[in-house]
Amino acid sequence: MREKHPDLVPVVREKLQASGLPYVIENVPGSPVVKSIMLCGAMFGLRTYRHRYFESNLFLFQPHHPKHVVRAAHCSAIPKPDEFWSIAGHFGQKDQAQKTMGIDWMKDRKEIANAIPPAYTRYIGQQLIIMLEWEDMAS
Repeated sequence: MREKHPDLVPVVREKLQASGLPYVIENVPGSPVVKSIMLCGAMFGLRTYRHRYFESNLFLFQPHHPKHVVRAAHCSAIPKPDEFWSIAGHFGQKDQAQKTMGIDWMKDRKEIANAIPPAYTRYIGQQLIIMLEWEDMAS
C-alpha cells in the first residue's frame, strides 16, 4: 500500500516551511500531519462525518465538534432524516453524496470519495484571510 500512497507529507512540509509563506496541509486521520485542527461535516451542518486534519504554520481555530449521531447510512442506503452519510471508498447514490458534501462538479466516485467538503475549505480560507490581514496591519 505504501508504494501506491507514498508518504510525501514530510517532504512537502519541509519545502513549505522553507518558503516562509503561510501554508495548510490536509490529510486523513492517521496521517503524519501535525494536527493543528480537525474538521468534521457535523461542524458545518453537513449530514456526513468526514474527519480531516489540517496542519498550518498559522494559528487556526477549530469549531465545536458536535457529538456524533450513532446511526449512519452505508453503502447503497439513502440516509433517513436522523442519519448521516458515510462517504468513503464505497458509497451508494453518487448524486446524493455530491449533495451531502456540497459538491456538484465532481462526477467520478473516486473524486467524491477523496474530496474535502467546500465548507472546510471556506472555513480555513476565511481564517487565513483574517490572519494575513492582521499581519499586514501589524507590520
